[in-house]
Amino acid sequence: MEKEIFTCIYCNIELSVKESSLEHVIPQFLGGNYSSNLFKTTDVCKACNNKLGLFVDASYAKSYFVTNYLASAARSFYTGKTCPPLPLSYMGTFSHEDIYLAEKQTIDNWLGPSGECVFWIRQKDERMYWYSGGNPTHRKTKTTAYLSLTDKPKTFELGIKSFLHKFKGKNIRKILCQEIIDDEGNSITLKGFDTPTEREKNISNKLLDTIFSKKIHLSSSIYTKFDSRFIAKLVLSIGYILFGEKFLLTKHALAARNDLWLKKGEEEKLPKTSSLLDKDDDNLKKIMSYPGANVISIINSGGLYYLNITVNGSMFSTTEFASAHLISPHIDANNGLVILLFPYLKLAIELNFFEFILHKNGSFKHAELSKIDEIIEKSKRYWEDIKDK
Repeated sequence: MEKEIFTCIYCNIELSVKESSLEHVIPQFLGGNYSSNLFKTTDVCKACNNKLGLFVDASYAKSYFVTNYLASAARSFYTGKTCPPLPLSYMGTFSHEDIYLAEKQTIDNWLGPSGECVFWIRQKDERMYWYSGGNPTHRKTKTTAYLSLTDKPKTFELGIKSFLHKFKGKNIRKILCQEIIDDEGNSITLKGFDTPTEREKNISNKLLDTIFSKKIHLSSSIYTKFDSRFIAKLVLSIGYILFGEKFLLTKHALAARNDLWLKKGEEEKLPKTSSLLDKDDDNLKKIMSYPGANVISIINSGGLYYLNITVNGSMFSTTEFASAHLISPHIDANNGLVILLFPYLKLAIELNFFEFILHKNGSFKHAELSKIDEIIEKSKRYWEDIKDK
C-alpha cells in the first residue's frame, strides 16, 4: 500500500503526498540532474522546493564568485564549433551618466567567452542585491540586452551563440551593437536579434564609445553569508539520502535545519568554514577539487564525516556532517564518497576517495576521469590556437 502522507525533510511538516515534489538533492546548476537517481527524492514539499530554490539555491548559484567559477569551468571543456554555447561571466553593475534608466532599473555587465561585452538593462531587486542577473522571478518583465562583439571574426559565432543562449526563452529584446558586413559589403541580418529602435541605437553607440575608451565603471555587491543556508540544505538532504530518517534526529541535522531557517539575530549552529570567510586551506582545497568540476565529497576523519564542496577548484566549503558511527549502504566509512559533476558535459562521476586520490597523483588512472583530462587538454590547445587569430 502506497503511503498517503510524508514528512518534508526541510520544514519537518507532515503533509499529504499530493504536496510532494521531485527534489534534486544536488542542485541542477551544479550538475545534480546528471547524478545518480540516489540523489533525487520526493520527500520534499512543493512550498520548500520553490522557496528554497529561490532564496537558498539561487543565492549560492547567482553569487558573484560561483557564477563566474561555473562559467570558467564550462570554458575549460570547449573544443570547437560542435560544442554547446558557453556561459557568460558576470563583471558587475555598470553605470553611465548619459543612459537614462527607469526607476528600479540597473545595468549588468557580462563578458562573453571570447571577450565579448554584454550589457543587460534589467529590473533591480534590493532584497537580492548580490544576485548576478537579478531576481529569477522577474523573467516576465521586459528587459533589453546589448551585445558588442570583439574585433576577431573567428570568435563571432561563439560569442553570438553564447549571448543568445544566455537569454533564450526570456522576455528580453536582444540588440547587436555593431553592424556586420559580408565580403561584398552588404549588411547581414542575424537571426535571434531584434531590430533596434532609435533609442536602442543611441544606447548602443554610447556603449560602444565606452568600450573603445576603456572607461567602463563597474561595481559589484557581495553577501558573505550567501553559502551558509545552502550548505545547511545540502547537509540535511544528503544526510537523509545516505543514512535515512535516523539522520534527521542527529545533532548535525538539527543544527542544519536551524541554519536553513535561521532568523535575523539568531546564531548558526552547524560548524562550517568557507574560503570567503576563513583563511583558505590551500592543501585541503587542492585535495578535494578537480579541474572543471564541481566536487561534493563526504570523508571520514576523527570519528566524523565531513561534507566538502568545491566549485571548479576555487570555491571551497567544509562542514561537520554526521557521526561516523552512522551506517549507510551507500557509503564506505573508510573510503568515503566523491561526486564529480560536470554540468557542461552533462556528466557526473561517483567514486570513492582513494580512487579519486590515486587518479590525481597518477598511481592508478580512472577510465572516465582520464577522458575528462583529454578534453581539458584539447580545450587548452583550442584556446591557445585562437588567441592570436
